[in-house]
Order: sequence, then C-alpha cells, then structure tokens
Amino acid sequence: MRVDPRSGLVAQARAHRVTPVLGIPMFDQPLARLLETIVATCRGEPRTSRLISLTGAHGLVHAQRDVDFAKVLREFDLNLPDGRPGLWIGKYVKRATAMEQIRGSDFFAGVMRATAGAPISHYLCGGKPGVAERLVTACRDRFGNDRITGTWCPPFRPLTEDEWDELARDITASGADIVWVGLGTPKQELFAKQLARRVEVHFIATIGAVFDMHVGDIAEAPRFVQQSGLEWCYRMLLDPKRLVRRYATVVPLFLLYNLREILEERVR
Repeated sequence: MRVDPRSGLVAQARAHRVTPVLGIPMFDQPLARLLETIVATCRGEPRTSRLISLTGAHGLVHAQRDVDFAKVLREFDLNLPDGRPGLWIGKYVKRATAMEQIRGSDFFAGVMRATAGAPISHYLCGGKPGVAERLVTACRDRFGNDRITGTWCPPFRPLTEDEWDELARDITASGADIVWVGLGTPKQELFAKQLARRVEVHFIATIGAVFDMHVGDIAEAPRFVQQSGLEWCYRMLLDPKRLVRRYATVVPLFLLYNLREILEERVR
C-alpha cells in the first residue's frame, strides 16, 4: 500500500476503517497498514496529539458500565483490538474480515522497528520506578531504536497542575513524536486525554503493561496461547491476586453484553 502523507491518514482510518464492538469503533485493518500510517503521519502531518488506545475486553466492558469512559474511547482517534475476544466479535459477528488482533506488545515492537533509523522520536510515560529507563536499553538492543528522548515515572495519585505543566514542558522539550503511556485501563486513557490538551505531538498511545513485558518483568504468553484467546487466563495464573477478580467479572460480562447486542440487532 502506497501511503500519501498529505492525505489526513488517521482521519481516513477513523472514518472508513473501523467496526463497532459494543459501541466502540475498533480499527479493522492489519497491523502492517497501521504502521505505514503512523510513520507517514509522523513525517508529513501536523502535530495534533492523535490518541490511540489498545482496547481489549477489559476496556470494552468498563465502557459499558461507565458512560463517561465510553465517551472518552469514542473520542480517541483509533482504538486497536488488543484482545482475541474483541477480534472474534469484529471479524466473525460484524464481518470485518480484514480485522487483526493488535496486541499492545506487538504494536509497540512494530512501531519501534518501523521508526528505527528514522527521524521519529519517542517518550516513555509510565511504569514503576526504573522501568522506563530499562525500556530505553531494551528498545536499543531488541529493536535497534535509540530515539527515546525522554522518560517519566508517574506518582500513584492525581497530578497537580504544576506537575502537569512540568511534564508537558519536558515532553515538548524532548521533541517527541510519539508518547507511550503505560498506566493501565481506564487510568491511562483518561491521562492521555488530559495530556493531549497540553502537548503537541503526533501520537499518544496507551499500551497498558507493555513496558513491563518488554523489560521482562511480566512474561508474555506463548504464541499458541495468544492465538487461542486464553492469554487472559495465562496472565491471571501469573498474577492471581490482582487479576482473578477482574477476569471473573470481565469474561462473563463481555459475553453477556455481546449476546445482548446481537439479540437487540436481530429484533430490529
């Protein structure tokens, strides 16, 4: 696919390449096309702080229970199908045959490889103390990308206005094209929405636990587990104290909400 960098690429993707899953517009094209769009946008489009969310079943269910959060996701420029269940609904129920699962880990790695050697820089925003700095080294060693121009570790509380101003100044001074936010859903999406009002970059992408995955603090599921749709189960077994309650709620509610939507559409 030949990309025209002058054509408002993200706006086109939003308008013509999304399929709603539980009312949230999900990107329904392959990762390779998205990577082309991101590189071309960074090279030829104005800095308008476009928002990208990696949205799995957890985010989709939370959006059903929190109308304000659903509104935030609908205002994002792109929501990517991070989980296998969302992909199955989009691809097999909604007939979005070109849709692919775009895992946060794969998305981050793909962008880092696609921008390695290019004049496109990155800012890492999130993780526990020291994780972002370790990720700088991992990006250089694993992806050949040494264009990380800044890092920031968030406090475990809302930011003060002075802290927002300081962060915005640091991102602006870094010259970053893409800001990566790893704080967990829904905190990271709300954070990104506020940050977008304060900085002018090309993209702000929310990617959950990806920082920890790429520095080796969280083990990634084997590929066959990812493809089976049971990655959530694998992660739950690794961190049962934190995730058992979440997935005990998310999995049945995701099925219930989609069944309800299917039945409502048939009645119409």
